[in-house]
Amino acid sequence: MVAELNHWIRNTEVTGQRDLWQLTFEEFRNSGLDERLIKLLDMDLDHVNRFGPTDVSLMEIARQNSARIPLVLTLDSRLFGECWGQQIEARLLATVCSPSQ
Repeated sequence: MVAELNHWIRNTEVTGQRDLWQLTFEEFRNSGLDERLIKLLDMDLDHVNRFGPTDVSLMEIARQNSARIPLVLTLDSRLFGECWGQQIEARLLATVCSPSQ
């Protein structure tokens, strides 16, 4: 998750990046988010090739926490479809940010 956040924050206006990181830190602290690591060598090579290690990590962490009913938010329609195919609840950010559409 942090790698994905880094990708998106780095593509924003430089002057606001520190504020975005500050918000991220606060959200992690306030929500009690627990960072977990999925090792590359524990990932399925074909999934890494298709989705990349960040998305594979998201799916694996969601699977490991299925009792907590995790939700994967994404901009990637392929990842969205794969999550649903693996019975992982997912939403496209476009529908979350614009629910009337």
